[in-house]
Amino acid sequence: MRIESLLSLAFGLLVTASGCGSAPPPDPSTPAGPPEGPSVQASAEAPAPPAPATDWSNYSPKDGSFSAQFPGAPEESVEPTDGPTGKIDMHQFAVERPTGSAYMASFTDFPVPGASPDEIKKRLAAIRDAALGSAHATLIDDKEIVVNGVPGREFTSQMAVPEEVVTHTRVFMRGSRLFQFMALVPKGMNEDADVRRFLDSIALSP
Repeated sequence: MRIESLLSLAFGLLVTASGCGSAPPPDPSTPAGPPEGPSVQASAEAPAPPAPATDWSNYSPKDGSFSAQFPGAPEESVEPTDGPTGKIDMHQFAVERPTGSAYMASFTDFPVPGASPDEIKKRLAAIRDAALGSAHATLIDDKEIVVNGVPGREFTSQMAVPEEVVTHTRVFMRGSRLFQFMALVPKGMNEDADVRRFLDSIALSP
């Protein structure tokens, strides 16, 4: 499966998991969601060669709702996906590298009012748990974050299906809009510096 298809799958899981409320009941055939905080540590492996040099650029969509540095010019697309009350549009901005890794941002507006800070915190944790369970992923690291006053969550996981990749994810809720940022890197490839550059460059407008 191409990395772009994997990205769509992963983002679709996050949108479905958000549910604009609590996460759907877990499927008994999938692993249970992880507890709060870091869980499983990645096993030590031989160092992989670093990613090739790339021309980075700062990108912001037309509505100016976020900005981030990408390793190239992202391709824009709008993909209808299943939301809690029917079809909703997921706006995607993605760069796929020749190495097989990919960097992507997305936002989705849900037809419901915003939630309280406590509800947002629970919702972000539920998104993480449901996404990990649906993708049969193993949690490597997890923490709460705040960017420009917007609460979020950053977690790293490893997915084995449909191909082995390490997924670095940041999710934010501002009002009824879900922001998602992901870097997917094939297991064994060293792109740690680029992943951090991407994630740490994320800014959200007030």
